[in-house]
Amino acid sequence: MWAVLGSAARRHFSEQVTGHAQLAGLAQTLQGEPLGQVDEQGPAALIEQPTTSIFFESSPTVGEAAGTVLIPIVRTGDLTRESTIEYGITSDTATAGVDYIGQGGTITMGVNVDRVFISVQIVNDTLAESTETFVVSIINVDSGSRLLYPRTARVDILDDETPVVDPPSPPLTSNYNVTQQVVASGLGQPLAMEFSSHDPSLIYVAEKGGIIKVVDTDTGVQTVFVDISAKVNNIQDRGLMDIVLHPNFGKPGLPGNSYLYAFYVVDPAGTAGQANANARPDGGGNRFAYLVRFTADAATNYTTAVPNSEVILLGGAPAAPGGTGLTPRTLQDISGA
Repeated sequence: MWAVLGSAARRHFSEQVTGHAQLAGLAQTLQGEPLGQVDEQGPAALIEQPTTSIFFESSPTVGEAAGTVLIPIVRTGDLTRESTIEYGITSDTATAGVDYIGQGGTITMGVNVDRVFISVQIVNDTLAESTETFVVSIINVDSGSRLLYPRTARVDILDDETPVVDPPSPPLTSNYNVTQQVVASGLGQPLAMEFSSHDPSLIYVAEKGGIIKVVDTDTGVQTVFVDISAKVNNIQDRGLMDIVLHPNFGKPGLPGNSYLYAFYVVDPAGTAGQANANARPDGGGNRFAYLVRFTADAATNYTTAVPNSEVILLGGAPAAPGGTGLTPRTLQDISGA
């Protein structure tokens, strides 16, 4: 192996293990030289990674009159051994000996124990103070454990001489006379709607089954903008999921921006007549989705789509050589029924 790796690799390996007798002995063995006396547990201990993780569970808040605060430390992973944790306590805006009494130390988590608490005494003085804070930090853990984040917990002490006052509840009686009015009825599972910028009285509504309607809120008249229900897979949480209008939709002088975009799950043409229920139209088998664009017809005040104006923007198949854009996918493009 060393003949293949070359002298540079041997030199790099030697630099990595310099000063460590166990790995140096292992390197000698790899080069075909006699292995010196090595602790049998040495290489195994070096290769083995800690499977126990230790970190603070939360940063607690405590009232000044509580007397004691408990800061939780959590252990995950291998709980079949003890873990030793070294911690420290430092002041922030709280003062040691005045606002709290506590100092660093060590704490041991026994076998099958996944949570321990560091207890710190809180001093209840008679001074009116703002919220004060001290910090508890995990400094180190034993070699069989791994220290994760968060490694510090900030403990806030709430003063009882100037307690936090709950804000007053707002009145339950409205200053406005609110009434309900039906704008549109008879819709089939409407999932999305868009107000037109060129005519605020028009609302474009997407029905889950695949019909996009335009509702005139002044007259109540509903117009079918486009019906794609024959190719929408409408089962469970699938269907015509969303629509959006181009920002310049219907604006005078910008006819090239009168686009309505739609996102729907597709029943490709090959689903018709399938024996398998999952492969039939509105079946529960594998399907794909399209993001498409329709062009609104200015001649109808943009309330209908120009026939055959649907363009696939995402989800389609690449065009044949020499073609442009995307083309519809087929049932054969789906893995499974």
